[in-house]
Amino acid sequence: MMQNRSRLVSVLKNILQVSRINQEMPNSPLPDHVCQEIKKEVGKVDCQMLDFHLKEPLPPAEAEIIVADIFSKWNQIACNIFLLTNVGTKLPLHDHPKIDGFIKPLTGKLLISSFSWLTKDEEADLIQKEQKIGQKPARFEGTKLISAQNPEIVSLSHEKGNVHSIEAMEPSSSFFDALIPDYADRICEYYQIDEVYPVVGRIYWLQPVQMIPSMQAMFYPTVQIPEVECG
Repeated sequence: MMQNRSRLVSVLKNILQVSRINQEMPNSPLPDHVCQEIKKEVGKVDCQMLDFHLKEPLPPAEAEIIVADIFSKWNQIACNIFLLTNVGTKLPLHDHPKIDGFIKPLTGKLLISSFSWLTKDEEADLIQKEQKIGQKPARFEGTKLISAQNPEIVSLSHEKGNVHSIEAMEPSSSFFDALIPDYADRICEYYQIDEVYPVVGRIYWLQPVQMIPSMQAMFYPTVQIPEVECG
């Protein structure tokens, strides 16, 4: 267990170090070469490193979404495990405002659906033409199926795929994610779309909705900041 912890701390240290290029401009997108370095580090994370081992069947839970806090540093990074317990359990459509996100599947199979915001000029033109008060236009980027058997690191950036949902396609599907920076004082918003089968590349109007998905905290020996910053 201690060896796994050391490996996890090493990965977190590397992610934090390479992402510090944006500390002076935390609301700016990460450069491509930094994203590639972070994806490489996130790709090293697995259930063994996290000491994350599910028992089947899962014990009864108060919510279908279970979350473990792995590591966080205010306005810099947040890393978590999300467990979606049943087929169809979904993190609803939501955004990561001015945040780059990186997802690594751990168990099961997950479907990610994503949208990208338009530029300010594109959005203003559409709102003026269509008079969609209170809604926001976004371009559908498509869906991606990821699984523990064939793990792929998915990045959801400031510009591309920032609005997304994640749905379990198998029971006990889980993933590790790293958000850079963390939410800090940024506000996550949830959205709904009337179109059941959106077409890739088309623009749809997203309606902000007041909701907070029901989630249950999972006990986890959270990595502390001194562990990552020492040495």
